[in-house]
Amino acid sequence: MSESVKGAVWSLADALALHRDGGTAYSQFFEVPEMSAGIYTLAAGEEDGQAPHVEDEIYYVISGKADMVIDGEITPVETGATIFVAREIEHRFQNITEDMTILVIFAPRHDRGEADRRRFEEKA
Repeated sequence: MSESVKGAVWSLADALALHRDGGTAYSQFFEVPEMSAGIYTLAAGEEDGQAPHVEDEIYYVISGKADMVIDGEITPVETGATIFVAREIEHRFQNITEDMTILVIFAPRHDRGEADRRRFEEKA
């Protein structure tokens, strides 16, 4: 998306279709320097392998049920929950009991390369 965009609208169906076409757990459908947005999906029973990000983050749970761990504190979340995680804070979804579809908003724009590097280092 162009940095000169003045506004944009996506339906949930459009965002989900773009996500399905991407074939990965996280796909971004909007980005400008100050922020980005994407869809993140996790299946029931799946492990959330994310590492802390260099951006602040808001999650909106479109559907699903799990526990959210933020800096060691566990909170049950389900459809309709809104979650904030500050940059560099350890967090993840766990005990996923229903497939999760999540809208994710990063500020500033999500650095996917940095996120991949951190996830790889965490597994090593």
